Amino acid sequence: MAQMIAGFDAGGHPVPMTPTCLEQLAASWPTSSGTPTEIAELLRISRRLFAHSFFVYEFMAVAALWSFLALEAALRACLQSHAPFAKLIDQACEQGRVGPGVGELLHAARELRNGFAHPSTQAAWTVGMAAPTVEASHRVIADLFPEKEGTTEHDGA
Repeated sequence: MAQMIAGFDAGGHPVPMTPTCLEQLAASWPTSSGTPTEIAELLRISRRLFAHSFFVYEFMAVAALWSFLALEAALRACLQSHAPFAKLIDQACEQGRVGPGVGELLHAARELRNGFAHPSTQAAWTVGMAAPTVEASHRVIADLFPEKEGTTEHDGA
């Protein structure tokens, strides 16, 4: 991870990757005060795993898995259903709880989650693979549970 860069500075020079860079990226992902506490905690753990992947590279993949678990829990809570993940996704689409195209992304997340849950080896993802995936999970959940009136972002989410 120390050999990676986190972008370029104003002079065009590479900025070294640091744990702080990963923490700042994870902190930029959307959260909502309307998210139930248990789901917000899954997202918080996902962000912490992402940031700690500087020290344990494989945590990138684990951060993605945790975000998928949060997605499934969010759909269960939103739909008040104990149906399998695939049916939850279909129900969310049918009920208009997620926007156009999101269902396909959720099914892809479900397939990845299933692969992580039944591994033959430890998955290793790059920042470029994990960051957009985990961010998308955060975004879908924030959309499912909008901000509560009179609040801003969820402190612990």
